[in-house]
Amino acid sequence: MTAEISVSAQKLALARELLDDIELGRLALENLLLKTTRLARMIGDQETQEWLECELSGFIPDDPVSLKYMMITGRWLDQAKNQGYWQSLTQIDAQITMNKLQIQQLQVPNIVFVPSRSSAPEEFSESLEHFKKAATSPINRVLEHLKILNAEVARLSGIRAKILAQLHAFISKAYYELAFGNLQETIFERQRKLVDARLAESCGSVLEEFQAIYDRLIHGAPEAISQALSICRRFMNAFADSIYPPTNETIRIDGNELPLTAKHPLNRLLVFIHKNCESPSRRQRLQHTLNDLYDHVTSGATAQITPDEARFLFLRTYIILGEILSLKEGKTGKPEDER
Repeated sequence: MTAEISVSAQKLALARELLDDIELGRLALENLLLKTTRLARMIGDQETQEWLECELSGFIPDDPVSLKYMMITGRWLDQAKNQGYWQSLTQIDAQITMNKLQIQQLQVPNIVFVPSRSSAPEEFSESLEHFKKAATSPINRVLEHLKILNAEVARLSGIRAKILAQLHAFISKAYYELAFGNLQETIFERQRKLVDARLAESCGSVLEEFQAIYDRLIHGAPEAISQALSICRRFMNAFADSIYPPTNETIRIDGNELPLTAKHPLNRLLVFIHKNCESPSRRQRLQHTLNDLYDHVTSGATAQITPDEARFLFLRTYIILGEILSLKEGKTGKPEDER
């Protein structure tokens, strides 16, 4: 599990860096795409990898992912005619820069009309009309060209903005999912160390099997389910032996006679909770959870349990045993009397 946590930490660090990169504009677009591709690869997001490849190398006709992101990033001019911006993001960015440069260099012609002093009124009027026609043509050409360039810059900038928004959404989602997952792993790791330290001497072999089966469940091995449930049961039994060794006594709790022999590990765990948990609501929750969990791992109905569910049973086992173990360490007063 330590190796998994290390990989998760690497993913989280990369996502955090990327979030800063895109929000602070620290990377060139191509480097940003390459770094985001690495994150997509690390978290196993195949579709995003394919999309980013298109953004790096250009979009591909008749490719489902390519066509999907042609729509998402607003690249279509006329989808029915298959006309759109198929080029990569870096090419789009370069085109925006080039168009802006052309806009800066374009100038409207400066034309001055100087009529002849000897021109008669009729000749002056004809000369003015001729000048208007001659002057309007180059000015209109320049203005039309400016209009086209500005419209192109606006369209391309819109595509660029949508791409960056899509990148930011992907990176943000990955970061917060990884951050939450890392928090869960940190909590779980604390519980694991707490329980392992208590059981290392009494049931070290069970812990070794626990780790091996957990790894198999992570990879979705169905045949590991029955082994997983068996080990969870043995794990809970060993835990009961460790914190409340078996005796020939019988304790009456809530009107029920609970034998505490070696054959009754669940009873001993319930009694331990009863004796060491001061909060009635917490005690009830722990007892209910423990009963439910023990029922799951001893029912034998493995046909209805998936590898994913079995993995969560492992996690619940660690967490509930860790919380039970913490009761005695955090106890500040006397428990209620046994009834």
